[in-house]
Amino acid sequence: MYTDNKFLLTDQEMRKFIVNGYHIVKTSLPPDFHQKIQSRILALIETEGTPGNNLLSKVPMLDNVFTNPAITGALTSILGPDYVMHPHRACHYHPPKSQAQVWHKDYPIGGNIRYHRPRMAMAFYYPQDVSDEMGPTAIQPGTQYFQQYQKMVEGLLLCGQAGTVTIVHYDLWHKATENRSKKIRLMLKFLFCRTEEPQQPSWNLGGCDDLSWNKRSSFLGVNQNIWQHIWEWYLGHRDTRKKISYMANPRAEKIMGTGEQSANQGKITHLSDLYKFGVLGSPLSISRLIKQLSNESKTESTSNLDRSDFTNPSQIPILYGLAAGGKRAVTELVEAINNPDWQVRAAVCSALGCIGKDAKSAAPHLAKALSDDSEWVRRNAAEALGNTGDTSQMTETALLKALDDKRKTSPWSLSDSPLRENAVASLAKVRPSSKAICKLKEASEDENEYIRAWARIGLSRIRYN
Repeated sequence: MYTDNKFLLTDQEMRKFIVNGYHIVKTSLPPDFHQKIQSRILALIETEGTPGNNLLSKVPMLDNVFTNPAITGALTSILGPDYVMHPHRACHYHPPKSQAQVWHKDYPIGGNIRYHRPRMAMAFYYPQDVSDEMGPTAIQPGTQYFQQYQKMVEGLLLCGQAGTVTIVHYDLWHKATENRSKKIRLMLKFLFCRTEEPQQPSWNLGGCDDLSWNKRSSFLGVNQNIWQHIWEWYLGHRDTRKKISYMANPRAEKIMGTGEQSANQGKITHLSDLYKFGVLGSPLSISRLIKQLSNESKTESTSNLDRSDFTNPSQIPILYGLAAGGKRAVTELVEAINNPDWQVRAAVCSALGCIGKDAKSAAPHLAKALSDDSEWVRRNAAEALGNTGDTSQMTETALLKALDDKRKTSPWSLSDSPLRENAVASLAKVRPSSKAICKLKEASEDENEYIRAWARIGLSRIRYN
């Protein structure tokens, strides 16, 4: 997707996004444009009710918001130049006296793993001026990396003029606040997906030769290990072990000990320590992380499924430590992909998906996992293949076969075919070959709207070489 370089984010803005999980931008569209959208939305609600996924087709002029250079520049910086709009979108209608929501994350797309690496983003668009009395959306900056609500983090009200768009990490905690005014507040939510892992910076990289994170003293903090790793991933670095100089803190030093000597100690619980231990990357440290994955996947899977909020059974913190381990963790993960316990196999697939492009060598094993007896192994493997970027015919054939897999699966909040949806979404992300055209055309007429939408995205990304 083309965008004028002058609208790309700066180093400083990207660092702020990594830390805080949001970026606010104003479109260059005139005020009467937003007034027209507001009027059309309100008329649509009055006659047909609140629009859902058909919001864009009902109000096609909305496309001008998301093709505006200011918006495409920010999205390109955050999600890469080949990002796509996800088929799910929503109109949030918040009239006077509407009560506040509870703090929440949106349901995990597809019932998949929540990634720390920004592979998905939401855009909150206001077609009218919003004051703090109108019940604006509120966010908790910096909470995108945490599964549990962070009660000590102060909320930030997203007020602004008509045409304001706030781009947020998909997993940022947020809520609607109470509308104490006499005005209707509309917020239109659109989702966007990264299709390719970073190979190089997609923003306006500054002229400084030293791009290490902790040279920027304004971005030091208790979560610096996480921020540094995300920054390195954004830069496209494959091996961060020698590139990152991690912040010392007493807890991390205690858990790390003297490196390999500490690799057989107890369970690692703090996210920052998991990242630090993963980047260490020694055989003993990776083995320790794999052992912890095996244990936690079996103990946490039941509680995750019992949450009844579409949480993936493999949603466990150890995945992020293994993602930090990168390519150095792949060999041992592949050895565990045939574990007799489905919970372990499913978690291994998720860990490989978290690693992304550095797990490309595991693509044959993930493709084989698409035939597993467990739906969660199949679902997690299908999702992971899209992150590896593997464009081989073997992967394409396996994903096309999975698109025909109509065995019963647990639905997620927005779809009754999550496995097939994952398969066609991953196929679209890795750019299918012309051999997939017939199958994708067939899928573009599927009864499932998300499969239809992803099939059309896949057709738009066909490789003809």
